[in-house]
Amino acid sequence: MGRLAAFAILATLQPSGGLHQQALVTEGPGREPPRAVAWLISGQVSRFIYKDATKFFDRGIRAWSGCSDYDKQHAECPIFLDVHIALANTTVTGFRGAEYQLPAYEDGAFQEPAIAAHIALQDKETLRVSARTQQHVALIKDEFTRSGAREVRVSIVSGDQFDKDVKVLREEILAKAKATSNGAIGPFEEPWTKKVKEQSSFRFETNGNMMYLRHLAYSSAVEAEKSLPYKYTHVLYTREDNVFAHPPYTLLQLARDMDNGADPSAPPRSVLVDDHCGWNFYSDKLYFASRQGIDILFSRTRAEHVSQMAQWINMAWTATNNKDPLMTEEYFKRLLDGAHANVTKFDFSRFEAKYVHGSSVPCIPFTYWRCTSVPMFDACDKRSSGSR
Repeated sequence: MGRLAAFAILATLQPSGGLHQQALVTEGPGREPPRAVAWLISGQVSRFIYKDATKFFDRGIRAWSGCSDYDKQHAECPIFLDVHIALANTTVTGFRGAEYQLPAYEDGAFQEPAIAAHIALQDKETLRVSARTQQHVALIKDEFTRSGAREVRVSIVSGDQFDKDVKVLREEILAKAKATSNGAIGPFEEPWTKKVKEQSSFRFETNGNMMYLRHLAYSSAVEAEKSLPYKYTHVLYTREDNVFAHPPYTLLQLARDMDNGADPSAPPRSVLVDDHCGWNFYSDKLYFASRQGIDILFSRTRAEHVSQMAQWINMAWTATNNKDPLMTEEYFKRLLDGAHANVTKFDFSRFEAKYVHGSSVPCIPFTYWRCTSVPMFDACDKRSSGSR
């Protein structure tokens, strides 16, 4: 399958002036090398609350990233941030979670009938993109660029295309797992119990979807570097339902701490994970990492992604949680421990949120109500929690 075959919609959006025309700090006497952050966001269209995601930043993304002279249009900044978004237009079928209601600021532009009216060309591939959807993607771009992102790239896979892509992908992963198992017993084989097999199938589908979209977001950043005049030194990953609540830190502060005096282009393998709800392992809701750190968890190429997912299956036999051997929190912890990464738990001042039952105000999923120190919204009804 070609690199772009997975995409039903691919919109690459460049900033257009305003606050984003800051000069980057260059190396010189008394100056540190600039840091470039790729903020990766992935998940489902129906869960993407992009206006809420940027609503509670004090003075916007640019100030939060660490540009102290926020009010000076051409100020020199030691850090800048690009956003790479990968979404699937799926709901219950693809992810088995509770069905989210589209936010009030959604207008149906991402519904399947709206994804077929316009032909666009991208890298010699023909992609079907409706003019209405392009306009709506532009609204997403505007939300992040107005807040201070330097560049925004948005990729959206239609539900039908996503289902086709992951079907092929799962077959490749299982074949790779079998070929590299070295006699290890997979969670879909004997002597695993029927209950464990069912749980593993569930994880393979839902968490497999999740990790594939994370890969697509990261591969967007990797692809962007081919034409950008810089390389990303750090990566932030959040889900599509993440909300930051007046964070009292800057990404520059965090990056400096994790680099520990090293050049930003070659820092230690450092990863910050959320301090809440790691379920006895590490939370996998959010990461802020050096480039070497994020490479432990996210794959740059499709082939690397298949290999990593095959490893996920083959490591199930030695998982400590043998009732849920494909639990991603444990798998990611094992990857980080095996790579001897410097992992730190950190309170990012964030939470998940979603829209349900026709409400114009989001709520925090009941399952994650205790997974934050800043619950700015009420808890959702327990019946609408879902499995993700």
